[in-house]
Amino acid sequence: MSTAAAKDAPPARRWPRLLLWPAALAALSLTVGNHALGFAAWAGPLLLLAFTRQGARWPVLAMGALAMVCAQAIGWRGVLPLPADAYLATTAGAGLALFLPYAIDRLAGGQLDGVGRLLLFPSAWVVAEYLVTRAGQGSWGAIAYAHLDSPALLQLAAVTGLSGIAFLNGVVATASLALWERRLAPAALVPAGLVLGGLAVVMIAGTLRLAAAPQGATVRIAGIVADNLDAFRSSWGPLMRGKGLDAAMAERARPAVRRLHEALFDASRREARAGARLIVWSEANALVLADEQPAFLAAARALAAGERIHLFLGMAVITPGRSLAENKLVVIDPAGRVRASYRKSHPTPSEASIRGSGKLGWIDTPYGRIAWAICYDLDYPELVMQAGRAGADLLIAPAWDDAGMTPLHARMAALRAIESGAALFRPANGGLSLASDGRGVVLAQAMTARGGVLVANLPIRRFGALYPVLGDWVPALAAIFLLGLAARRYSAAIAPGSASSATASIRSRNSRTATFSPGPGASSAESR
Repeated sequence: MSTAAAKDAPPARRWPRLLLWPAALAALSLTVGNHALGFAAWAGPLLLLAFTRQGARWPVLAMGALAMVCAQAIGWRGVLPLPADAYLATTAGAGLALFLPYAIDRLAGGQLDGVGRLLLFPSAWVVAEYLVTRAGQGSWGAIAYAHLDSPALLQLAAVTGLSGIAFLNGVVATASLALWERRLAPAALVPAGLVLGGLAVVMIAGTLRLAAAPQGATVRIAGIVADNLDAFRSSWGPLMRGKGLDAAMAERARPAVRRLHEALFDASRREARAGARLIVWSEANALVLADEQPAFLAAARALAAGERIHLFLGMAVITPGRSLAENKLVVIDPAGRVRASYRKSHPTPSEASIRGSGKLGWIDTPYGRIAWAICYDLDYPELVMQAGRAGADLLIAPAWDDAGMTPLHARMAALRAIESGAALFRPANGGLSLASDGRGVVLAQAMTARGGVLVANLPIRRFGALYPVLGDWVPALAAIFLLGLAARRYSAAIAPGSASSATASIRSRNSRTATFSPGPGASSAESR
């Protein structure tokens, strides 16, 4: 831009700071939990980014971090089943980690123009979210789950996973903010137009994918959820409380456990005779004492062979004297053969069970290739990616939810269907049972908090998805971009005459207005 043009350009527009902080806090608190809204997912980052780009650097960053921590604490209230101290520590840790992109934007963004300024924040967001969701507690808090009311947008996960949605969310924020700050100047209009055009392409492609309904044969599946609380309290419950189960306690638990088994077998037989070819029990729905496991499995094998069904047994085996149960899924084919036994790979933090190998299994059946995981496993996209890479047509995922996380947890699981291309069948004790096709479109659901049956006819052919093939390419590119910016800045810092060059560059940048600089308030604060 010429000197004359710079003098004639209007000053960068400032946001009303007194309103930004509470508005950002309110919007961000609606990006997580059962009450998350898509609109808040677009507005929250934009508002917090606008706040952190204005005013004195460190006070603004401290206030911004506080807003994110408070938003996490408010949004997850009633959802995460944690004691108060663990809840506060968890939400504070998540809030601080998710605030890092805003801090990076403020600390490093003022030295960038154009594409660098536009892409810094979304790239940092993608990397931060990727690291948080790989830190051990799964993908809880990913911004994509705030967009569950926008199925067309969610189809992007079939190509990029959750990270593509996070990047798009972030780049829309930076482009919109530049457009506002620069009063629709041409230098801001072009990138904003490209970003909004990209968003339109994503939405159109997602709509077309949703319109392409799966064709071909289907299979009838029944999910059995028996009310097992009495048996649970007397068998696995003591382990959960850290007290253990001795022989005398096991004898007292035995009548309730056996009644539970009879109820499960009766319900399975009934659904098989109603036409179900696959019967799935919810997670750990059968509580089994270790000395009764051989007889229990023999009865299950006889049932599968007699009714000519595939039987997927969600069961927890409790051994008196041991502190951990075996939370597993046993797969029996119509010949009565045990085809697989899978232990849950990711027990929840409070779950007293043995950790599995982290390797999903699958079998080929007349109804397509069927893979499986258990409940919390589905919060880990990298684990479920194994099913997509195996070419699974159907993903069986028995679950046991806490009431507070219903319906969020079930709807989160539907993203794994989109990412893998496999239909999903998820009968859940304690919450919402759900079945979807490979587009994440819900075909059947039922509240089964205290027992019930979910029946669905699911396609036996997978829906196309590239994410299992491409993997996490979006976080990789974002990390490369950030490393490139860091390397360029380091090279400039050690180059001869770099101090004077940097000073001249900053002065030149401050004289321009139609750019992606953070505005006069934030620019002046860079020296503080």
